[in-house]
Amino acid sequence: MQVTAAKLSQLLAKRHDKDLFVAECKDGPTVGTSHFRMDAWVMKKSWSRPTFLAYEIKVARGDFMRDEKWQGYLPLCNQFYFVSPAGTIKIEEVPAEAGLIWCTQNGTRLLTKKKAPYRPLKPETLEKVFRYVLMSRCRVMSDWYSLKNDADWWRAWMVHKKLDYDFGHQVSKAIRERVKEEINLVATENERLKRENQELVKIRDLLKTMGIGDEVPYLWKVQHRLAQLRGNTPGQAILKLNAAIGSIQSLVKEVEKIEEAQNATRG
Repeated sequence: MQVTAAKLSQLLAKRHDKDLFVAECKDGPTVGTSHFRMDAWVMKKSWSRPTFLAYEIKVARGDFMRDEKWQGYLPLCNQFYFVSPAGTIKIEEVPAEAGLIWCTQNGTRLLTKKKAPYRPLKPETLEKVFRYVLMSRCRVMSDWYSLKNDADWWRAWMVHKKLDYDFGHQVSKAIRERVKEEINLVATENERLKRENQELVKIRDLLKTMGIGDEVPYLWKVQHRLAQLRGNTPGQAILKLNAAIGSIQSLVKEVEKIEEAQNATRG
């Protein structure tokens, strides 16, 4: 894959997405005076240790070998780097004042092959660069505070949206599990009722063979029929039989008294 200078500049911008990144940065006005133009100039956003970096992009080895202007960039940065496709510039060829960054062969990442030394700077040496960046590359926003507040609001909204999404996902998962559990319970109950219904059908068919049909669905009829089948007499019949037996016994006693009276008369 051929790596272009534009691609390398994009990768540098991505690497410094949290910093002030200025592509094709100059150290003064374009017209009227001579000036340097760095392929990229970066100001790290730090109050405690401000750091400024300059980058020179080289996609051809011959361009690197002929370059002499890079030394003019050194007073404008704390660290200076050459940036090239992998192998275009060899590590041992890099001057002591500079560092080296390679782009991977697939053109997706930057790798630091040699770290650039850190050099202290005098603030006044950057005055022209600052003026160029402010006047030619920046736009002052009068409603910055409003935009900042809006940005904060949207950041908070995104955070809450993520929380809402996670909460909703958890609730949805819990509901799915509960519904699945209820479905399993209903399926189990349906299976039990199905088996019970099958047993009741068998009992109904058995009762029909015993002469008990659907038209006589009374419990006492079933009990009566079952008692008959067991050879037992139902309780009401037993009471009647006991009463009959008592009457017969009384009648026998009366007959015996009559016979005794007749025998006494004959004698």
